[in-house]
Amino acid sequence: MLSRVVVAIALFATPMAPAAMQARAPNFTATPKTVTGLPGSAVKVDFAYEPSATAAYQPAATDIAVTSCEFSLDDDPKSTVGCTDQAGDMTWTMVMPKTLTAGKYKVHWIIQYSLYQKPVKDPDRGNFTFEVVEPRFRTAVEPAAAHPGQPVDVRFTSDPADVTITGCDVQGIKCGQDDRGWFARFPAPDATTVVPWHVDYHGGPGTDNTAPGRVGITVEPWPAPEFQVRLAGPDRVGPGTPVPVQFASLTKGVDVTACFVTYRGERIDCTGTDLATVMVRGDAEPGPVELPWKLTFESSRQGDKGDVRTGSVGFTVVIEPPDFSVTVQPPAARPGDPVTLTFTSLIPGVEIVDCIAFFPHATGNTCRRSPQRRVVRTRVPADLPSGATLLRWGVESADTGGRKGADDDVIPYLILPPLPKTGSTTRATTPSASTSTSTGTSTSTGTNQVATLAGPDPEFVAETRPESAPPGARVTVVVSPLDPDVRILGCAVTFAGGSDRACRHSGGRWSAQATVPTGAPGGETLPLDWRVTFVNTAGTRTDANGTTDYPVRGSTPAAPAFEVVADPAAAAGGKEVTVSHNSADTTVAITGCQVGFTENTLTSCLRSPSGWTAQVEVPPKMPAGPSPLHWTIAYARSGGPGGTAQGLSSFRVLPVEDDRDWWDTAWGLLWRTALGGVLLVGLLAFRVIRKPILDRLRPATVASGEPPRNTGPESTEKVSVVSVPAPEGMSVRVDRPDAPPARDIRLHVRRPRLVPHVPEDLP
Repeated sequence: MLSRVVVAIALFATPMAPAAMQARAPNFTATPKTVTGLPGSAVKVDFAYEPSATAAYQPAATDIAVTSCEFSLDDDPKSTVGCTDQAGDMTWTMVMPKTLTAGKYKVHWIIQYSLYQKPVKDPDRGNFTFEVVEPRFRTAVEPAAAHPGQPVDVRFTSDPADVTITGCDVQGIKCGQDDRGWFARFPAPDATTVVPWHVDYHGGPGTDNTAPGRVGITVEPWPAPEFQVRLAGPDRVGPGTPVPVQFASLTKGVDVTACFVTYRGERIDCTGTDLATVMVRGDAEPGPVELPWKLTFESSRQGDKGDVRTGSVGFTVVIEPPDFSVTVQPPAARPGDPVTLTFTSLIPGVEIVDCIAFFPHATGNTCRRSPQRRVVRTRVPADLPSGATLLRWGVESADTGGRKGADDDVIPYLILPPLPKTGSTTRATTPSASTSTSTGTSTSTGTNQVATLAGPDPEFVAETRPESAPPGARVTVVVSPLDPDVRILGCAVTFAGGSDRACRHSGGRWSAQATVPTGAPGGETLPLDWRVTFVNTAGTRTDANGTTDYPVRGSTPAAPAFEVVADPAAAAGGKEVTVSHNSADTTVAITGCQVGFTENTLTSCLRSPSGWTAQVEVPPKMPAGPSPLHWTIAYARSGGPGGTAQGLSSFRVLPVEDDRDWWDTAWGLLWRTALGGVLLVGLLAFRVIRKPILDRLRPATVASGEPPRNTGPESTEKVSVVSVPAPEGMSVRVDRPDAPPARDIRLHVRRPRLVPHVPEDLP
């Protein structure tokens, strides 16, 4: 042990020869922590001492220290940069310049070191390869194709993933950040283009940098705007009906600024709700009608401009035949009792011009007009026998185009037996029809308030308000022509025996007020005369007059009138109809009602926002023809007593349609054909076997073919065939004896069965 210490001291104390020093010169290897990195990356390099193979001994690690370090790239002395970290360490940091571009570089290093705490004069050198990589940033454009002005998002992701984005912008618009990462939102340009972007990133100490790039934005033009031009109501309308046409834009950002339609050469502009309303003229012919339209629009979409669009929309003019509903009160009456019929037009635009109602063998009564309805008040003839009869009615109508129409029908009506006479009675008579004349014109009105002038002269309507009034009350009479081209110059009205009351022209109408005579009996009617001076369509000035019977109201309130209308007004058995009930008097309110086809099967009404209605089924076995509805209404009167009213409403039962399918029809044809074939075969077979049977039944004949001789006594009777005339007595039944001349009368003739008479004395 002592000898080893002495040798060691001797070695350190003895100076070394140069050859020995060179043999002991250390060699260093440089090992970087990573051989790739971003520009500006700090690379840790470990230096390790490796003695040469000729060295006689291995110094301890603590005997060697690197005192300085510097490096350069690709043998470029100008790029020499000093290493960091402290002297004496074996690990040094080399910071790559931020200006480096992507690629591989030779890193040349030079270190100064000390051995046994003494600096070594000659530095050690070496190199290693380092690859500089630039981060890549992927962009995603959402949506992939945008319209001008639409918001576009450009999203950024980094590669490699350990590179962190710290900020970005697209053509100067700063990015934002959400749970999906960094993105920039900006409006799409007017056309497809490429826009610049910048991304700030961090990949480790000293690598903070900004990467530029460009991204393409695909822009598609805006699609052509879409519009909806449609009818805002039914496409089948009648004359005088409004047809609204609705304009609407179906494209967001596009608004209709102006629009109009053209009807028969007239421009009809839209209102503020983009709605153009066309009024179908009264003289419109039935058939399809095209309405050309044009609209102007503006667009708030970027890069989009306004323009105009044209097109057409169609509807069909349908002229429905007039149809009417008649309500009868009461449902049954005695001879001499009054009966009220209320007429309602079921077709919009069709107005009742005149109407009449009458019992058999009576002249009947015509319409009176009020602001609400048409009413006929008639009486049961005093000599009409009790039992079932027919109450006939007829209506003359005109639509908005002046087209005339007419309809008539019957209502089965029950006449009650007259009450027994108990003392003196006053018989009520039905007002007879009166005739008023004017120069060249005559009118027959009765209780009619509408005077119809003969020939080509215009027709006038006299309307009373109120419908009835007590003695001393004032009645307003409005006189107006049915033809709008007729111009009234003046008019006057008066009750019979009174003085004329001249009309005044106000608000586009001619009206006058007449006072009911104070002595007029309540419950009766008074003649109300009117006269009018006018200029017709030919420009000729002429006069017309007429008379209507006005009912005088008594102390007892008159029974209220109701309108009971079935929809539809005709249906086959088994079908369901809706029956609506309405009061014609504003002071009378319905509180309940029942309706049905017989008095024993009534259906209760339900109250709805549109009034009192009931769903009634037509009895399946009810025969076709007129069959009125029976109804009962409970009502309350404002300022007076309520009560209950009963009546009838017109309805027609239609024949049941044959709803068999094709198989039933084919089967019926097949079995009828088969039956005919069987009968034909039987007839042919009978003809074949008839002769043998007849020969068997005949007497035997001689072989020569002579006719057989009668062996008995010869008969003196001769037999001849004569025609048998029909018997005189026939049963003939007339279905509708009181039908008007225009109606067909059906005769059911029942002939007795003809029985030939054979004399008993024939052998």
